[in-house]
Amino acid sequence: MVRPFRIALAAGCLSMVMTASGRGGDLPWARYHPWGNFPTGAWKTVRLVTESLDEHGNLTSVSTTETTTSLTDRDAKGVSLLVEAVVELADKRLTVIPRTIRQDYFGLSAGSPVQVKSVGVARLEIEGRKVPVQIHQAEETTAAGRTVTTFYFSDQMPPYVLRRETRSTDPEGKKLLAETTSTVVATGLPWKVLSEIKQTALVHTLHREAKASVETWAVVCADVPGGVVCQASKEYDETGRLVRRSSLELVDYDLQPSQDPKRGLFQRIRAKRAQKKDREE
Repeated sequence: MVRPFRIALAAGCLSMVMTASGRGGDLPWARYHPWGNFPTGAWKTVRLVTESLDEHGNLTSVSTTETTTSLTDRDAKGVSLLVEAVVELADKRLTVIPRTIRQDYFGLSAGSPVQVKSVGVARLEIEGRKVPVQIHQAEETTAAGRTVTTFYFSDQMPPYVLRRETRSTDPEGKKLLAETTSTVVATGLPWKVLSEIKQTALVHTLHREAKASVETWAVVCADVPGGVVCQASKEYDETGRLVRRSSLELVDYDLQPSQDPKRGLFQRIRAKRAQKKDREE
């Protein structure tokens, strides 16, 4: 089973292709990470609605999770993210214990050394256009296994990393544990992000494990911390039966830290919305 928060987190990592030029110049690989190009204190809030289905396709439960992710540190090795969440399930409201996530600029755990190398060139077709790309690989080995991520990079066409393939195996490299392919299928799409029209890209992601698979379509934007503006996912079990579906939308974001010393999730959302309402009036 692939948990909903893992789906949302994976979407953010896999959309690391979205960047804006001119930022993160002091950290070359930072510009390809969805948080690596933003100043410390930048944050975003998203709302994830997840529906679970029984063997007959009937709805059994609905949960809503509002998550605020804040960039607390950015250095030469990677980023640190503070994740705060509130879950609503039926008539229950649960506050998840805040946690800090550490990632390197390849979306890996930043807990082990990562080897990066160039492995060749190719041409990718996007919307009927053949785009020259350079291929890079990042490899991480831990006690749990080995993860190899291949990036297809274009320095001419945003969002620059046009395809990403990740394979995780056991320590011996004999058993495939998980496989993820993320592909940019369209670029330069005008999309309403909160109150503004911004340029975005459409990303398709397919994640497979032994007993589950998840297909996701996401709209990502360079100007939004974490990249993802909205997404829709479907999760299937080993027989191909749809067991879960989810939709995610951006609630709010800012490039500056909240001025509220409480740093509360809903206080931050209300403060931001109040500021927007005052500007509109």
